[in-house]
Parts: sequence; C-alpha cells; structure tokens
Amino acid sequence: MAIRGILGQPFMSLDDSIDLAHFLSLDDKIWEGIRKSKSSPGKYFPESDIEKIPLDSNEVPYHQIRLRQEESWEKKNFSLSCRWTEESQNFPELVQWLKQLPFSQLGRVKIFINHPGAKVQMHRDHNDYYLKGPNVSPHKHEFLWICPDPTKSLYIYDAENQEKYYINSRSAFFNEVDLHASDPHQNWSYSLKVDGQFSSSLRDRLAIPHDVYY
Repeated sequence: MAIRGILGQPFMSLDDSIDLAHFLSLDDKIWEGIRKSKSSPGKYFPESDIEKIPLDSNEVPYHQIRLRQEESWEKKNFSLSCRWTEESQNFPELVQWLKQLPFSQLGRVKIFINHPGAKVQMHRDHNDYYLKGPNVSPHKHEFLWICPDPTKSLYIYDAENQEKYYINSRSAFFNEVDLHASDPHQNWSYSLKVDGQFSSSLRDRLAIPHDVYY
C-alpha cells in the first residue's frame, strides 16, 4: 500500500507552529518525571501478518507512560473523553506546555521510551486498518509527534514503492494509517504523541482545509 500522507506530503513539520524552544528546555524535567513514573511495555499489532513485513518478536519494542488516558481508541482525540492520569503529576511543567498547544481538543497523551539499540518496529497507529485493511475509510485523526533528540530517525514507509521518508524536524504530523518506524538508536530516547484536534488557527497556518479527511 502506498502512503496516504497529508495533502500530498508524507508528513508536515510542526516546529514553527508550537513553542518548540520551551519544550526542549524541559528535557531534564521530563527525564526526571520518567524516572518517577510507572511505565508499561508496549506492543505492536502484527503488521507482518498483513503486509509480510517481518518483526523481531523477541524484542520489547518500547515502554510507555500515559499522561492522558482515553475512554476508548475511537474517542482518543476528544478532550471530554480523556483524563489526566496519576503519572501526569510527575510532569507539571510538561502538562502546562501541553495545555497551551494550538489544539481545540486535547486528547490522549503518551510518552514512548526507547531503549539503547532498540528500533521502532514497522507499524501503523490506526486501529481500523487492522480490521479493514487498505480500504479503511478516511479519518480526521490529528496529532503532534515530538522528539527532543535530532538523531532519532523516524520515517514514514511507502511499502508499495519501498521508499522511506525520514522526518527531518523535531515535531510532525503524519497520517496514522501510514506505516512508520525508526532505525536503531544508540542512546535512551523518548518521544510524545499528543492526540487531539487542531485549532482553526493551526489549520490555517498549515493550509489544511477545515473539512478535510485524511
């Protein structure tokens, strides 16, 4: 399956649309919060069963900390369907930063922690794809992905053309139906995914029509 992308692009940088400098200044405090928090091992859907892309089943791919918990996957982009978790209290400065993002709805928030030498395995974030396959309906799921480490190499993968589109920014928005992964990284690293709905001003800034489906 070729990538769906966002308005003809594999991803959109959000670096100029958020207070990136403030987020980067919180790095030490975020690591402190990670050390204080309970994390759980993550897992991926069996992508290899769908498109025959092999996965390393012997590797725990990542750990995660939920700062905002959703009622259900279908409601992860809505403020009223998500709640702040106990772990979020270990990240007071980050929580304040999250609250000022240019979102009209602040949904689920997760921190992903990768071990040294680990890679992000090939996967999709859109649950419906694993039920419906390539014919999954267009959607309106918007989010911010952000990582403070510029050497972490997350990419969007076009399986049809066997092409990798590396994200060359600290933060981005891409189509969660699309395959993505990262190369192994030598250091501990973390990234955030902030689900929600973009504000009208952010959509205008990114030239995203207000009635668009992805």
